[in-house]
Amino acid sequence: MSIFPHVVDSRYIETMKIPLLAGRNLAIDDDRDSEQVVLINDLAAKTIFPGQDPLGQIILSGSGEHLVVGVVGDLRHQSLELGSGFQVYFPYKQMGDFSTLEMVVRSPLPAATIAPAVSAALKELDPAMPTQDFWTLTATVDQAVSARRFALSLLGAFAGVALLLVGVRMALGASAQDVRQQVVGRTLILTLVGIAIGGMVSVVGTRLLGALLFGVEPTDPATFVAVATILVLVATISGLIPAIRASRTDSAAAMRVG
Repeated sequence: MSIFPHVVDSRYIETMKIPLLAGRNLAIDDDRDSEQVVLINDLAAKTIFPGQDPLGQIILSGSGEHLVVGVVGDLRHQSLELGSGFQVYFPYKQMGDFSTLEMVVRSPLPAATIAPAVSAALKELDPAMPTQDFWTLTATVDQAVSARRFALSLLGAFAGVALLLVGVRMALGASAQDVRQQVVGRTLILTLVGIAIGGMVSVVGTRLLGALLFGVEPTDPATFVAVATILVLVATISGLIPAIRASRTDSAAAMRVG
């Protein structure tokens, strides 16, 4: 499990609305003159200190020992597919100098409205500081889910085309029974082809994994038959439901949708 260190201001947790589950938040007086402290996320607390109270425990880092003073919620910092991992939050006043910092601003105002004011305030502190690189958390999330949205849009487009084809077929005289038989039939054909290919691959693959199986032979016929039967039943049901809906489609309405 990877450990992700974060060097943050005492107001970061509150600004990002990360839930504080136990202990206290980082404080403004957590500086070089005070005891070195950290926050850890819930996953790290339960994994590193199982069955123990994580508050008061010690975390070791390159800069020495750090007292755990709080536990916060888990966040997915990398992607939606990957878990949170172990998150450790260090107060930046207790760490060394950094050449790059990122500031988080929460405001009910639109980003285009608040950005100039924030930029002006930063320039007053340091005129040489770059202040034009702003982005919203919403944009970050949109970028993270863009691939999923594209896939769903593509599936929606295919579904629309399928609906149009059903409407065309029924408009040309196909009965509801014909439509049901065609949809279910094609679903079963694809399923049987998949079972045949998967069965051949499984026979080879299970021989390689034989040492990991317990109580089941690598080529146990009952297991193969049971899995194939379940797949056929699931495919039949999953094909029958849209087939019934498609057969009830008003052909004129489907043509208008297309």
